[in-house]
Amino acid sequence: MPQHTLEFDSRLPGALRGGAVLALHSRQAARLINGRRQSPSRAAIQGLFGFARGIRVIHEGLNEHDPYADWWLTKVRTEMSCTESELAAIKAELAGSLDPACGFSIAETHSERPMLVELQFAGKEAYAAARLLANYDVQVLSALSADHLGLLDNAACEELIEVGGRAMRRLFLSPVGYQRTGVTPEDIDTDNETARRARECMGKLPDQDLPDEFANPDGLDVAISVDAVDTDVPNVSVLTAAQ
Repeated sequence: MPQHTLEFDSRLPGALRGGAVLALHSRQAARLINGRRQSPSRAAIQGLFGFARGIRVIHEGLNEHDPYADWWLTKVRTEMSCTESELAAIKAELAGSLDPACGFSIAETHSERPMLVELQFAGKEAYAAARLLANYDVQVLSALSADHLGLLDNAACEELIEVGGRAMRRLFLSPVGYQRTGVTPEDIDTDNETARRARECMGKLPDQDLPDEFANPDGLDVAISVDAVDTDVPNVSVLTAAQ
């Protein structure tokens, strides 16, 4: 009876590839793609790409069974949920301002040349953060439209944009502070040198679910500001992110 073998190198599918494209119309959202480096006169701002790199490092720690990586990912997801709630509240407030009157229609604000960002991330949290950034972009446009049409005063417009921007910057900051130390649950149980080194770097590991006060363990010094407002916009229309 003839033997049949599969030619695995030529007949089976190759590696899978995927991604997404993020289109941003507002300068406020575009500034949060790359963020901003620290300088003597300005604090750094962590952007979406930096967030994605941080998420990748956390997932590498998860693969090594690092309990700190699990703790940090919990913090990131908690912050993501808070950001989503804050953006939803802003959306509801803007919806009331943009409620059209009879015979008065509002044209959707958009950019003549939106920034198109090709995304290829390793962690799903990075894609979720990108979707939240897209939501923030839409809300910035809505606030600017309401201001332009006299449906919202300028101070209220700026406040809504800043509140949403602060929420996004806080989310992008959430992976900062995690470091791969090679620590394992066994190291934590025995409190050996590796566990002590991890504790010096990242603080004491909580024994239960993460409360809000652990957002920055033991007051770790993080030289990135969530209150800083960038004034620089990337001078490109298409960026590629392979994080």
